[in-house]
This record gives sequence, C-alpha cells and structure tokens, in this order.
Amino acid sequence: MTTLLDALGAYLPTKTASLTTVQRLYLGKNLFLARIPAEAPDACVVIQQYEGQNPTFTMGPVVSELEHPRIQISVRGMREDYPGAYDLSIAIRNILGAITSTTSLSGISVLRIEPLGLPNPIGYDKVERPQFTTNFQVHYKSS
Repeated sequence: MTTLLDALGAYLPTKTASLTTVQRLYLGKNLFLARIPAEAPDACVVIQQYEGQNPTFTMGPVVSELEHPRIQISVRGMREDYPGAYDLSIAIRNILGAITSTTSLSGISVLRIEPLGLPNPIGYDKVERPQFTTNFQVHYKSS
C-alpha cells in the first residue's frame, strides 16, 4: 500500500523537472522521506508527516472517509545560499498548493493540500546551510 509520503515523494520530482537544475528534485538523491540521511547533499528536501486533524467518519463500512494529516517540507540550501533555499521552498509551496481538486497521487485521492503559511526560516546549521520549513494540511480519501 502506498503511503502519503511515498505518493508525495513520487509526485514532487515530476513537478520540479521544469525548474532550474539546482531546484530539481530526485527521490533518494536530494529528496528524502521522513529524515535526511547523513550522506545527503548540502541542498536537499525532506518530507515528514505528523498529526493533523481528526478523520472524517461515515456511517458506512469504512472506518473513516477522509484523512487530514499534516506534512512538513524542510529545505536545506547550499552553504550561505539563503535566496536559493527560499526560492525552492516557495516553488514547493506553490506546487503542492496548486492541488485544489481531487488529484490521484500514486493511487491516493488527494482533495487538497493547503499551505499553512510562508516558508519559515529556521536558521543555519553548523556549516552555514540555510534551512526552511513549510507546513501543509492535507485532505485525502481513505482507501
């Protein structure tokens, strides 16, 4: 069964193919699910899922009709490249925010991905790589 993280990990690279070479995402190369591995490049993105809102229940045989988790996209830029990391954060925000009607992502029927604000600068890491996070509320149909 495909998870929401798997679906987003497959979707984002298809939508970043038209961006600059630096901003293109490749799952397992500069796009990671759940955590950034130690061998990750300086500029990379990680998608994490966390608790969102209660599911929407129905009276039918399905436990819940809609799920409402939240995801966080973390972007780490090249050393001292604040503008580049911010631009990639905005590009990802716009790509995911453009999902406003039912869209199938690897078999998951996503109804909406709502950005919960602008990319949040969370400072620089130990080697001066800028970091941003953006949170999203996701609404999808239960399988």
